[in-house]
Amino acid sequence: MKTERTAEEWGRVAVSLPGWRWMPGMSFGYKPDRRGIRISDVHGPHFRVRCDDGVMQGTCRTDGEVVLVSPTGKVCEGSQPWPHPDDPATEGCMLRLLGRPLYAVEPRGPAWWVTLALLDHPDSDEDGLLQIRGSTVGRACIAAAEAIGRWPGGEG
Repeated sequence: MKTERTAEEWGRVAVSLPGWRWMPGMSFGYKPDRRGIRISDVHGPHFRVRCDDGVMQGTCRTDGEVVLVSPTGKVCEGSQPWPHPDDPATEGCMLRLLGRPLYAVEPRGPAWWVTLALLDHPDSDEDGLLQIRGSTVGRACIAAAEAIGRWPGGEG
């Protein structure tokens, strides 16, 4: 029986895919006791975040990893952040990263469905549509990007 991924597992899948980028307003976690921290002031690979410890500096490396530095200048070891897939602002950013007009999102019962126009995907139906389900919009977006193998709206 397949179990649902945790929010952290979904977030780690999101950042592992090509085309991922951190955007202002996204909420992320980096330790079990640190949740709901918002990114601000994004400048290329650099950004700032506000948390209980004050304003932290972050840098996205070319391999997708993020380095966080505390207000005292100390690198936060083991602090690889992950986006919260269930946060409304983060979901909106992921919709943008998914690209347009590649998808349609709609609620169906207890889940959200993302319908993708993927003519050459092996699981697409005869019309070239692939339907991906997720318990939230963000999780559905991550599942869709995972099916594609990248975040098409974040490339270039």
